[in-house]
Amino acid sequence: MNTELQVKIAFQKNKIEQFINQMRKILSTTPDAIEKENRLEVFDTLLLLATYADSEELEKEFQRSLPQYETDNTINYMCRQLREINGFCKCSLSDEHEVYQDLFTTITLPSTRAKHSARELLSETISKMIIETTNAAHTYQITPSR
Repeated sequence: MNTELQVKIAFQKNKIEQFINQMRKILSTTPDAIEKENRLEVFDTLLLLATYADSEELEKEFQRSLPQYETDNTINYMCRQLREINGFCKCSLSDEHEVYQDLFTTITLPSTRAKHSARELLSETISKMIIETTNAAHTYQITPSR
């Protein structure tokens, strides 16, 4: 794997980490400790779900877990980001997606196999980071793939 590809994948990972930190900060802005805990638990659950669920399952969980799913701007933003994370983790986004296009520029001979490998590496990197960030590895005794 080339260094430029590693750098671009690390950049995407950092963007998602920033999103997670930003959402946790927003969701923590309540004086009610129980409400804060509930909000963060729902977010972590949706975040983990985005790593493995199909898009329909994720959408159903949005509707079930988020009562203001379609009317609140912050929730809409969070859902858009989670959909994109889901697309990366499930490798279900089009090759035309801007992030993939950027990754593919690092591949000397962009064969189907090379593109698939880049997509898989991005998926694995993001999934592992989310599992570690949500403490799911400890809670559920998951060993992230290396």
